[in-house]
Amino acid sequence: MSKFFFYDYIDYEEGRMAHVCTTDMNEIPLNIHIDNDDEFPDLKDRECEINVAGVTGDIQVYPEAKAFYEAGTGFYEKSLIPVGTFSVPGNEDTFRPSADVIFTGQVLDVQWNPDSEPGEPNCCILIETLGFEFSLFLEYDGEIEKGYIVSGSAWLFGEIGEVYPESEYADMADPDCDEDEEEDYSESEPDENMADRICDALGSYVRLTCRNTGLCARYEGRIEEYTVRAPGWISSVRGHFLGVGDKSFYPNIIQEIEILEGMEADVLRGKITGNTIQEYILPMTDAQIAFLAAEMKVDLEDFPFFPEDRIGDILDMVTDIEAAETTAAEREHREISQRGRTAAEIAAVLEEKLGTTRSNG
Repeated sequence: MSKFFFYDYIDYEEGRMAHVCTTDMNEIPLNIHIDNDDEFPDLKDRECEINVAGVTGDIQVYPEAKAFYEAGTGFYEKSLIPVGTFSVPGNEDTFRPSADVIFTGQVLDVQWNPDSEPGEPNCCILIETLGFEFSLFLEYDGEIEKGYIVSGSAWLFGEIGEVYPESEYADMADPDCDEDEEEDYSESEPDENMADRICDALGSYVRLTCRNTGLCARYEGRIEEYTVRAPGWISSVRGHFLGVGDKSFYPNIIQEIEILEGMEADVLRGKITGNTIQEYILPMTDAQIAFLAAEMKVDLEDFPFFPEDRIGDILDMVTDIEAAETTAAEREHREISQRGRTAAEIAAVLEEKLGTTRSNG
């Protein structure tokens, strides 16, 4: 399965094609004939997984990348031309959308069918090309092994698998963007100030606002790599972002970078890594959890995502509250306040839970 952004369907030869684009930084648009479109009749503008396959009659096989480049094809070892998606100058009147592509990719797996009839596919190759993987069925008499480079043409078909829910971080219309704007963002690098800000944000948890072709996308996550290419090559930013996972994109589409700090960064880190305090707060009552969130000035819905490595800080905080309230009560000759009692109860829960966890460890 590979992930795509699904735009819409196109009627095609007694069926329908999915008009999609890859979800890597290249965002390549292509068409895939869908065999189970009846299961998803109204799918539109959503991310989904598609089990992609292809058929072909002719391929070129190279035992290694060096042999491929020495052949002088002019392509990279992972490349894709979606010839069925766009017309070329001169054939606009006769062009019809199709599921055809020209590809180059690396072989991930090979399966042979020794019982196939003449004229039928006897080989299935799992290929990683630019932006996705697909199984290529063909009749072939030569040698193909894992790691080989294969290039050729293919007609793509497949079945839709998981459809992802709409995310608050998905592309959204930006009222400040001109819908007719045709600026080509892939041709330019970010300005010097933005490039410096990207470098400053490396390794940090951030909130990004990006814009491309009239749409805005907002991402929260961690920037892990900024690859600056030589002049004439397009640089890239890579990271892990909430709601979309690993993602790479062109740095010149970044409109704003906000480096998150303190509680905000901690909560985002917990949401992304999954290493949170939820295990420690399970024995607590709702009132105790609400007490902690209020004392730490964290939204109640975000509090369970606080990172696990900060549990010691929480224990120190409630222990300090208990001590301060106890001292005040003794000085004023009164009972300890409700705030102090709640802190003491929470401290007892955490100390017991931490003791159990350390014993199991």
